[in-house]
Amino acid sequence: MNCAEFQKVLPYIIESGGNPEEEGHLASCPVCSDLVQDLRYIAEQAKLLLPMHDPSPQVWENIQGSLEREGLVKPARARGRLLGFIRKGAWPWVTAVWIALLVCLGIVA
Repeated sequence: MNCAEFQKVLPYIIESGGNPEEEGHLASCPVCSDLVQDLRYIAEQAKLLLPMHDPSPQVWENIQGSLEREGLVKPARARGRLLGFIRKGAWPWVTAVWIALLVCLGIVA
């Protein structure tokens, strides 16, 4: 087994270990061995990031307001005008109509 073949199956090796041929290559190749060691280290460190919490909605509102004041984004009222004629409660109905239309076009086409 060469390094290219090893790297093709690398995700499976990281998750569940390898077969004897892959384990043999890993034992004899310092490049692939270092790569697997680095990837396992990164995976372990990434687990430490999971407990983070999202900031409060007020943080996002403040960011949105700053972007609007700087002219980087349109105000929230200006966005969504294209589909503004559809009431909020009408989305399930609109979705059903689109699905029916797509099904009909699929049958006709």
